[in-house]
Amino acid sequence: MLESGSGSEYQLSGGVEDYLYTRSSAKVKDRDDKEEFKDLLDAMTKAGFGSEMQKQILQGVSAVLLLGNVEFSGQDKAELSGNTKEYLAHASKLLGVSEDALAKALSKRPRTFQGEEIWTDISVKAAQGQRDTVAKTVYSRIFDNIVGFISQKLGSESDKAGGQDRAVTGFLGI
Repeated sequence: MLESGSGSEYQLSGGVEDYLYTRSSAKVKDRDDKEEFKDLLDAMTKAGFGSEMQKQILQGVSAVLLLGNVEFSGQDKAELSGNTKEYLAHASKLLGVSEDALAKALSKRPRTFQGEEIWTDISVKAAQGQRDTVAKTVYSRIFDNIVGFISQKLGSESDKAGGQDRAVTGFLGI
């Protein structure tokens, strides 16, 4: 997506080296990312993923990339680094949550005291861990939805076989 020219649709700019979660993967020789992205979208369409579902998947993946670039500073408490607030703003928009709520979820920890919820400050390291946990959770939910969708499609194909028992192969992405 980053190299395809579609990134700007999803608040992304630059290449894989510009995002924390993809920086170490960089580019693979003799691979055309733009062409492979086109092939991915074509395959998703053939598998029955509608354009709205494809858009939602790409928005979620883009939000994950943007979350990885949210950085924190501070001594005793984590605060958003000024130069990364743009990433937070774009990620919150793609996820459909308020920027303030996302910032709070990343940089504070909820605690219950005498039946009342209070939010306490956390360290920079803890905030980085929370950011990564949120990103992994979003990515995991995207993956689960894709697997569920494909399983449902395979199940409906089995139903079309006239009620006959058909072997259905499951898969797991590793």
